Amino acid sequence: MKWLLLKFLRLGIGASEATVTGQRQPLGYFQWTVGAGATLLSAQIPAALTTAMRAKGAVPGFAIIQNNVAASSVRWRDDGTAPTAAIGMVLGVAELDYSGDILNFQAIIATGAPVLDVTLYA
Repeated sequence: MKWLLLKFLRLGIGASEATVTGQRQPLGYFQWTVGAGATLLSAQIPAALTTAMRAKGAVPGFAIIQNNVAASSVRWRDDGTAPTAAIGMVLGVAELDYSGDILNFQAIIATGAPVLDVTLYA
């Protein structure tokens, strides 16, 4: 019985890193063309998606953010301070599974012309 529990708890280890659990309620998807000035993720959410979230009474608390544009990167911060092209966490061509205060998440171009694919979850 103990091995079955351990096997269950290890699901996804060694498998795809892009696993979304059934515990999350998908709220919607959008693309974000990051600009040269720091921008809040919350300001990029399309109006229709915001309306749908309000109707559900849902607040995003988790996001999958992917940069799929080759030779591009963004810098991001979520501490209330705007990132710059030289200061902040770097997201190159990769996926960021973000769990935190989505309203404070900001990004700016570091290199290239990044477009982020964003899916929000409650």
